[in-house]
Amino acid sequence: VRALQDLGHEVVDVPASSMPPVADIRDAVKVVLSASMGQVVGLAIPEEQRHLLMPYTRWLLDTNTASATDYAMAQAALAGAAVRFQEVLSGYDVVITPTTTAPPMPTADLRVDDGPASLEAMALWSAFTPAANIAGSPGVSLPVHHTPLGVPIGVQVLAPPYHDELLMSLAAQLEPVFSWQDVHPPMWGVPGRGDL
Repeated sequence: VRALQDLGHEVVDVPASSMPPVADIRDAVKVVLSASMGQVVGLAIPEEQRHLLMPYTRWLLDTNTASATDYAMAQAALAGAAVRFQEVLSGYDVVITPTTTAPPMPTADLRVDDGPASLEAMALWSAFTPAANIAGSPGVSLPVHHTPLGVPIGVQVLAPPYHDELLMSLAAQLEPVFSWQDVHPPMWGVPGRGDL
């Protein structure tokens, strides 16, 4: 935010109360995920191999008990959330949030053996990115900070639909400020690995 202000941009707070209710969205996403996963597994995974699915996936399948009406209501809830989020975005050139609620974590931390706990862990860690996905809004994550171990920490910049060029130009303004183009994984400096 300070970098944007230093570049001459005006920054204002977006009231959190203007965002759609998270619990309603999470419930709707769960219904849609369960139904979609049921269709994919039914078409692509032989019955004798389904025991190999991850616990989270099996939980989605086992709890796929929503009716057609429930599914339609979930789709309507997501569509309503998308409209509300797009209305929020339309009041600003861009909206900035953290990309995640914590630094990157090992994938295993999100793949616990408890399906509901997996959904909760994913929802807590990636609480900011689903809104753009649901609303169909363009977004970009910029690695503007790093942990003491050098792991990137990003901010998410979102724009109203069809304003991708605004995001790219803003990212281009910030790139020389944070020099992320000069930060590479340590293995890029290994002799003989110049072809990566």
